[in-house]
Amino acid sequence: MGVRSRLVGVLAMTVLLAVPAFADTGEKSDPDDSPGVLDIASVAHGHHFAFGRNKLEHTITTQESWGLDDVNSNDSIQIEFQLPGDNRTSPPERLLVINVKNGELKAKLYNTLGDPPKFVANVSLSRPDNRSVRVRFGKHLLRKHLKSYKYRVFTYYEKTGSDCNRPEACQDATPDIGDSGNRVWIRHDL
Repeated sequence: MGVRSRLVGVLAMTVLLAVPAFADTGEKSDPDDSPGVLDIASVAHGHHFAFGRNKLEHTITTQESWGLDDVNSNDSIQIEFQLPGDNRTSPPERLLVINVKNGELKAKLYNTLGDPPKFVANVSLSRPDNRSVRVRFGKHLLRKHLKSYKYRVFTYYEKTGSDCNRPEACQDATPDIGDSGNRVWIRHDL
């Protein structure tokens, strides 16, 4: 193997190994503060690198274990995305909804600027364990040329026979709503 071939190989490996180091990751814990199986324990963001592609990754972990028998089609985990230029008083531009459809857990991304909201894409969803859900998607689904965004996570749980069988159901948010009632967000720099 010639010097040039070795140099090209070393440079290629350096680039491949360095790319993930620049990706922003973060995690936010949430207290055990809401009854029901969808009480949030933590939310995390990061990146998933595979086949030369960089996908955004969000993982939501709950305080308790749960399965499809514990939730129904009215229950949901939602991620609101505030994109640069979004008006602070208007709804966020993108909303990702995770819920049960036809006996399966599904994740769908919507553009909320229209009335009704417009479907954007089905999003890859997995269950790393019995307390977590993970979604992965290309950042272009939020907006092209995006350098950062803010997000927050909500859960809504109203399973019959649980502590949450009441008109307002059980809800949780991470980060929690501020004392002033203002929206609080988690920033993800890309």
